[in-house]
Amino acid sequence: MVGVLTPLIDSRVEVPLVQFFYNIHNTINVFDYTGGPLNSDLLVAWEEYGGVLAAYIVRKPGAATLAVTVNGLGQFLIDGFQGPHHLVYGIAGLGADLAFAAFRYRRFDIPACAFAGVASQLFWIPVTYAYHAAYRMPQSYIAVDLVTRAVGGALGDGLMGAAIGFVILWVSARAGTSRNQEGSKDK
Repeated sequence: MVGVLTPLIDSRVEVPLVQFFYNIHNTINVFDYTGGPLNSDLLVAWEEYGGVLAAYIVRKPGAATLAVTVNGLGQFLIDGFQGPHHLVYGIAGLGADLAFAAFRYRRFDIPACAFAGVASQLFWIPVTYAYHAAYRMPQSYIAVDLVTRAVGGALGDGLMGAAIGFVILWVSARAGTSRNQEGSKDK
């Protein structure tokens, strides 16, 4: 479900974010290239949150990879051929899975989830660099880009994915508790 719902959410949220960051770039000129990391990386650094979210909920190996792979397929179907790189989106989920595997799928606290968010971004960087030809940019752009992606991955992918997962698990536990109380009253 995470893999199916996240591309629908991503496509609805990304359009207003593009306009928001475009307005910031036109008001405050920070970078000389197409908006630079402020526009591009902060804009997309949250889109792999589905991997951390799925791993947080399921807590099994491969959950992040599967969720982000399905997300990528959904984004490809929504965007059409404009985004064929989304077909290999599972690479970002693999990064999150490997981060949780480093903790043997026993830690799902804030540092572990932030680490998984950074790992998902770092695994996705080679694909985006090749697809968007970022290797042609100056080294100063790439250095700022890497730092922005790491911070954005920790906050947008890791902490946001974990926060949504925490809320989902909390609500489902509360719903289960109230069902159990109703069942005991009936007896």
